[in-house]
Amino acid sequence: MAEHARSAMQRHAMRRQLVHGVIGTRLGTEFPELRGLRLTSIDVTALKAWRETWADHPDRRCRWDWEVFGRMYRKHFARFETAIWRDNVLAGLSIGRMSASRQIVSVNFVEGAPHEGGLRGRVMMVVSEVAVGLGDYYGSRAIRFTEPNHWAQAKLAAMGYTYVAQQPGMRYSFDERILR
Repeated sequence: MAEHARSAMQRHAMRRQLVHGVIGTRLGTEFPELRGLRLTSIDVTALKAWRETWADHPDRRCRWDWEVFGRMYRKHFARFETAIWRDNVLAGLSIGRMSASRQIVSVNFVEGAPHEGGLRGRVMMVVSEVAVGLGDYYGSRAIRFTEPNHWAQAKLAAMGYTYVAQQPGMRYSFDERILR
């Protein structure tokens, strides 16, 4: 990998890590039910926890293969990714990317843990807060959750997002929250 690319990759990873730390601490302080919250990148540890506890959970199989997503999104240095932990138990995963201009943070996939001890009903809020924090850091103008299902649309509407239906010339529908 060229030195310039390696430097860019490290710079963006440090920015995500900083945002994870700030948002995780703030949410854990503001909301008692989020004490023990820790946010990280989707790294080897997160993927191992996903594989061991989610991938073949008897109550509900995972919707997506997070190892595949990890490989797909690695090429985007300025990506959005968050592993949500509570008391060292993996509670949620989310991944997306930023536009080339860094004006839009897109969250493409979100999934909460199928097991008890997760943050049922809170994962979307945590992901939104991380996306807003990353967007603020980069000076982005909007956060978008791509192709939300009806459940996600309702959750996001309660957090100030507006649904934008797919129209001619658009690749997909999304929920959007304007930052600036």
